[in-house]
Amino acid sequence: QIRDIALLEQSGRLMQLPESLQETARLRKENPGMSLAELGELFSPPLGRSGVNHRLRLLGSEARALRGS
Repeated sequence: QIRDIALLEQSGRLMQLPESLQETARLRKENPGMSLAELGELFSPPLGRSGVNHRLRLLGSEARALRGS
């Protein structure tokens, strides 16, 4: 996840994504060891584990598209 976020940042693509995904990327980078549930508690309003997982999967999909795979 951190590698995907770094790729999105370096390419400039992260700034083109919705604010919700940018926030998710920022929180994951700042808290790489947190579980999805713990990460969800950092959002305002809090987000469930499945919501955090969904956003991280979207970030991963964007990174895969950049890699061309």
